[in-house]
Amino acid sequence: MEVFVPKLNQNGTIISINNDSVMLQIGIIKTSFKINDLAFATTKTSNQEKDNIRSIKREFNVKAISTEINVIRSKC
Repeated sequence: MEVFVPKLNQNGTIISINNDSVMLQIGIIKTSFKINDLAFATTKTSNQEKDNIRSIKREFNVKAISTEINVIRSKC
């Protein structure tokens, strides 16, 4: 189950549950949190996030790459 960790502002996946705490996988990190410190995760991507992804894709869209290499050495 996916949960939101407000202290880290990240989503995590529950690995195991022990009494009042849970073991979470957040990225490559495994850590323990109290159940009261967690919230339900929202998995829907907002329009703002979609626009950010589109702008990043446009920014890195390369039409042509120059094959020239500058090998002139400057004098110091």
